[in-house]
Amino acid sequence: MPATMTHLASAMRLWRGGSPAFFLGSILPDCVDGDRDLKDRLHFRDLPGEKRMSALLSFAEQKLSPENDFDLGVFFHYFLDLAWDRGPQRWHRQCYTGSRWFKDYRFELSRMGLHLAHTEPGAQALWAALAKEPLPDREADLEYPRKEMASFMDFNVKYHLGEDEGASSFFTPEWVDAFLAGALGAFCRLAESTPPWREALVSRGIDPAAFPETEIPYRPAAFRHTEKILVLKGGVSTERDVSLRSGDAVAQALTEAGYAVEALDITAETVPLLAAKKPDLVFLALHGKGGEDGSIQGLLEWLGLPYTGPGVASSAVCMDKILTKRVLSSAGVATAPFAVLSGRESAEEALSLVRPLGLPLVLKASRQGSSIGTVIVRKEEDFAAAFRETASYGDAILAEAFLSGMELTVPVLGEEEPEALPVIEITAEGAFYDFASKYTPGGSHHIIPARLPEETRAKVERLALAAYRAAGCRGFSRVDCMLNGEGEPFVLEINTIPGMTAQSLLPDAGRAVGLSFPALAEKIVMSALKNKGSKS
Repeated sequence: MPATMTHLASAMRLWRGGSPAFFLGSILPDCVDGDRDLKDRLHFRDLPGEKRMSALLSFAEQKLSPENDFDLGVFFHYFLDLAWDRGPQRWHRQCYTGSRWFKDYRFELSRMGLHLAHTEPGAQALWAALAKEPLPDREADLEYPRKEMASFMDFNVKYHLGEDEGASSFFTPEWVDAFLAGALGAFCRLAESTPPWREALVSRGIDPAAFPETEIPYRPAAFRHTEKILVLKGGVSTERDVSLRSGDAVAQALTEAGYAVEALDITAETVPLLAAKKPDLVFLALHGKGGEDGSIQGLLEWLGLPYTGPGVASSAVCMDKILTKRVLSSAGVATAPFAVLSGRESAEEALSLVRPLGLPLVLKASRQGSSIGTVIVRKEEDFAAAFRETASYGDAILAEAFLSGMELTVPVLGEEEPEALPVIEITAEGAFYDFASKYTPGGSHHIIPARLPEETRAKVERLALAAYRAAGCRGFSRVDCMLNGEGEPFVLEINTIPGMTAQSLLPDAGRAVGLSFPALAEKIVMSALKNKGSKS
C-alpha cells in the first residue's frame, strides 16, 4: 500500500465516526508531499513562530471557507501544528538541535485532534457539531489512541536520549489530553476574535466562550535535565528586594523546566560558597551594583563558572548610563541628546551645562537601575533640588533631553544572531515609569504588541538589535527606547539582567510568542550552556 494510503488508513481508524469532510481536511496537509502547489501556498510553516499566526490567519482568510467542514478541518490542523511548534517542538529544538524525529509527532497529534480531547467537556460538543453525530462513547475506542500515541512518543524520546525502555514515562495519555485541551481552548479564543470563524462554530451549535483556556504544555512533565543550575539573587544593591523576587521566580521556572536548581542569596558571607557548589551554570538574577556592573561576572570568570547574560565588559558598559551613551553614539545608534554632570559641581554650574538641552529634561544617576535616582525637571527653579537628589546616588550624573513620545522596550535573546521579541509599549499610572510603577501590581501596563505603525515597529526592532550588538551583549538583555514628538525612536539604555518577576517585561514578551516562563528560562539556560566560554 502506498505510504500516503497507509497514513490515510491509519488516520481513518483513529477518527472513526468523524465527519469525512472534517477528517480529510484535518489530515490532508500531511498527505500532500507530491502537491507542490499546496505546499507552496502553506509557506507560513517555515516562518518564525511569532509571525506564523498572522500568516495562518491571512491564509485562512484568502484560501479557506468557514462554512466548509473540510476547510475548517484544514484550519484546525494548522492551528494544532502551530501550537505544537510553539511548545513541544520548540522545547525539543532547544534540547536537541539538529534532530528531526520529534517534529513528526505533531502530525500524529493533529490526526487525533478532538478524538483525544474527549476528556474536556466542550470537546464533545465541538466533535458532535463537526461530525454531525455524537462522539463515540465506547471507552475502549477512546483509550486506545490516547495510550498508543503517548507510548509511541515516549518510546522514541527514550530511544533518542539513550534511556532504558523501562524508565519513567515522559509522555502520558494525560499529557496528550492536556496539550489538545489547551490547543482547543486557544483555537476557540482565536475563533472568538475572528468573526467568520466564530460564526462558523456558532452555526454548528458551538459557543467558543464555553471552552476553557488552559496552558498548552511545552514539554513532558517527567523530563529532567542533568545540569545543575545555581540561581544567584539578592546582592547588596538598592535593587536587592527586586532581585530576591526575580531569583525566586527564575528558580521556580527552572524547576518546572526539569532542572536541579539551587538559589543562593549572594553576599560577602556567601561568596566563598560559589566554588564549592560546582554548578554547571550560574543563572544571574542580580540587579544593580555588584550584579549588573561586571563585578560578579568577573568573579565567575575567575572561578571558571559559566553564567547567563552578557560578559564582564558589556555588563560594565551597560550599567553605566554615560558609558552606554558614548558607546552607542560612537556606533551611530540613535540616542537622545545628553550632557555629563558631576555631583561635585554646584547646582548653578550644572544648570549652565544643561541649558542647551532645554526643558523639560531628565536627570539620571549614571550607575543605578530600575529608575532609581531618576528625576524629570520641568521648571528651572526645580533643578537644584532634583540635582541634589540625583547626586545622592553618586557623583556621575547623566542629563538627557526629555522625549515626549511613547515609551517602548525590546527584549532581545541570542548570541551572534540575536532575535528581538515583540516591541512592548509601556504606560504608567504615575508621572513616569519609575520604581513603584515597575514593581507594584497595577502600577504600569504592558501593551504587546506596541500600538505602532509597521514601519515604526520595524525601525524600533532594528535600533534595539543595533544597540545590543554595539554594547557586546550576549544571551539576553532588554533595550529601552522612546519616541520623540515626531515618532522617531531613540535608545535610552540597556538592561543586561532585566527583571524576571511576575510584573516584568521580558516574561511578558516571551508569553506573547508562546514562551511560558519555564520555556523562556530554559531557552536562556540552553543558550548560555551552548556558548559558555565565549563571553567578552
